[in-house]
Amino acid sequence: MDEEPVTPGVGISTSASSVEGEKYITLTRTSNPERASTDTCTPKYLERCLEDDWEAVAVGHGIEQFPEHRHLHDNGCCMAIRNGFVNVLASIGIALRMVFNFECVLGCMLSVGCSLANWEYGRQMAVSMSWSIVSLAVIFPISQGIGMGFKRRESALAELGNLFGHLKQIWGAAHTWKVEVPEGSRQFVRLLDTYADPEVRRQQLRQLFEEFLVAIVTYFDTPRWSRARHAFSCMDAKEQDFLMLIARRHRMCVDNSVSRLQRVVQDMKCQGLDSGSCHRLDQYVSKIGVSFERLTYFKEYRTPQAFRSFARVYILCIAGLYGPYYIYLARGSDAFGMALAFGCAVQIAVHGLFNVMLGLEDPFDEHKSRPTDDIRMTDMVDAIREQLLQSERNASNEWSGGWVSECVLEASIKSDCVRVKIV
Repeated sequence: MDEEPVTPGVGISTSASSVEGEKYITLTRTSNPERASTDTCTPKYLERCLEDDWEAVAVGHGIEQFPEHRHLHDNGCCMAIRNGFVNVLASIGIALRMVFNFECVLGCMLSVGCSLANWEYGRQMAVSMSWSIVSLAVIFPISQGIGMGFKRRESALAELGNLFGHLKQIWGAAHTWKVEVPEGSRQFVRLLDTYADPEVRRQQLRQLFEEFLVAIVTYFDTPRWSRARHAFSCMDAKEQDFLMLIARRHRMCVDNSVSRLQRVVQDMKCQGLDSGSCHRLDQYVSKIGVSFERLTYFKEYRTPQAFRSFARVYILCIAGLYGPYYIYLARGSDAFGMALAFGCAVQIAVHGLFNVMLGLEDPFDEHKSRPTDDIRMTDMVDAIREQLLQSERNASNEWSGGWVSECVLEASIKSDCVRVKIV
């Protein structure tokens, strides 16, 4: 058997061998070679592993799944029943948190009070009433508001992906792109290494990007304004002015960071980066600025105030308007309790929908009590920062560190048998 040494990948030692003209590749985890086991498989089996068994592919790259996570993929009958039961309990808890607030309690009290008044003094007014007006004046505007809120949230996510994606490209270009030094020598050096003090420049670049991310979080973390109480100077109009001032200051910090990114690109041009590459990076910065500008409109402008005010007031009016109908449902003293329960159920249902709509007014508010599907900006920015730091650490490494899967795939095509050694 002739052994051909192969450059090992990260965490894996490899060797290529030839036996009677047949090619073999052996992969060995270097962390614990005593627990290694050897499997021999055919090319068709390898191809099936690449298509279906992601764990085999992951182990080939030195990636292992945590044992405590394996139960998450258990699709057995008992686990399905357990998960279904827990999901129902959690949904009930979320619905209760979404529904029970001051407005819902007030609506139920009005419904019970108006029903009692009609029962005592206006029982002769009991009549069946149509619910078309409720559908027109309450359900329709609330459903439209929920639709607009989800659309605004999805558009904001798309703009955030565009912003952070281009930000990572600028970061990667600053750490990995190379320039020819001196010009015409065909010798290329990483762009950051062309500065007099590369480490200082690297620290300054990291500080700029971190300031940009912090400014993004602080701006979108500002509490929303344009609430109903902000519409009158005798109430909380000063609070709205204060919140708008805070948001404007944080927005200026973000704009300042974008302007500094533009100057960074021009500084790269002075260090020898060609004009075509600089123009591309300028486009990235421009797209970051455009995406942030669109995000500010999602943050600062909401659904019409009159739209929300009308829905809120009419929900409370339902209690008094439909009092005769609730008495009509009683049809006797024995069913009066059921009529009261029905009136409260109507208030709970419409207030629940209204609170869902309010929860979607600001897609960036992570701290409100209503557990809606808001954009988790802090978690998103933390993930982006980790990706940037990882990109910086790997910037000086060769790109060929992930060659193992390519070798295995090539061997599975060209040979009849591949020997894979897996821990």
